[in-house]
Amino acid sequence: MKRFPTYFLRFFILVLFALSLVFAIFVLPGMWQGSAAEFPGTLAVYAIRLIMVGLYATLPPFYWVLWNAFKFLNYIDKNQALSGGALKTLKNIKYGAGVIATLYVGGMPLLLPIAEADDAPGMLLFGAAIACFPIAVACLAAVLERVLGERGS
Repeated sequence: MKRFPTYFLRFFILVLFALSLVFAIFVLPGMWQGSAAEFPGTLAVYAIRLIMVGLYATLPPFYWVLWNAFKFLNYIDKNQALSGGALKTLKNIKYGAGVIATLYVGGMPLLLPIAEADDAPGMLLFGAAIACFPIAVACLAAVLERVLGERGS
């Protein structure tokens, strides 16, 4: 019963991995093909395709973060949450989430032509909200790294 929360989190990590893989294999290629039909002859087509390239670029750091979260759960199960290896995995999570956040924030200007072509000014707020998730993960990992580092010293 003590390990149920870590097993649940492992299951959730595997679900996130599977969903992102399905998204990358089935959803993004359809968006690539549909962008030209949706916005013919506009700059939005190129913006959508650049955004999709950026989404594919975020997959390796995302999988790296998931792998390190899985490793951190192993450290927790072994009662080694204060060890150097656990702190290193938290640092890796922090850096991976920072890379994802940087790619998302860097892609924000690409939403302007899409919002203009679709007459949807709220799209920028939606993009900013999505960019906040990896920033929150990076901040949480940094706080955990600091607290666990101070406790372990």
